[in-house]
Amino acid sequence: MTDIWRVRHHTYRHLAETGAAPSLDESASALRLTAPEVAQARRRLEDLHAMALLSSAEIRMAHPFSARPTVYRVEGPETVWWANCAWDALAIPPMLGVDCVIESACADCGRDFDLQVLDGALSGDDGVVQVVVPPKKFWEDIEFT
Repeated sequence: MTDIWRVRHHTYRHLAETGAAPSLDESASALRLTAPEVAQARRRLEDLHAMALLSSAEIRMAHPFSARPTVYRVEGPETVWWANCAWDALAIPPMLGVDCVIESACADCGRDFDLQVLDGALSGDDGVVQVVVPPKKFWEDIEFT
């Protein structure tokens, strides 16, 4: 397996298990690579739109996970994850095969809302998820979308 796929696999496994993105040093140690090798693999993964990085090559997001707290909190049985948007928050439970509570707030009016994903079924507050940017244009401004 090439380094980029090893780095990607390690990143997602770490995020799934802990809710946090691994640092460059954590990935380097776990994969027996150097920090510059991990940074290079991450930059290649960013080129492939598999993750978004900070200038330091630390992870900003690895879809559907955010590496920092956002308004989209996804709480599983043992772990809390952060999502980048409503779309990503709804992707985490089926991706990991777990029941979750999604806590967020309406981007328009600020009203708090909760959703539950139990046994693969969505329930909770009524509402609408509005995707204002077509998915093929998400990467043009990944922070906004």
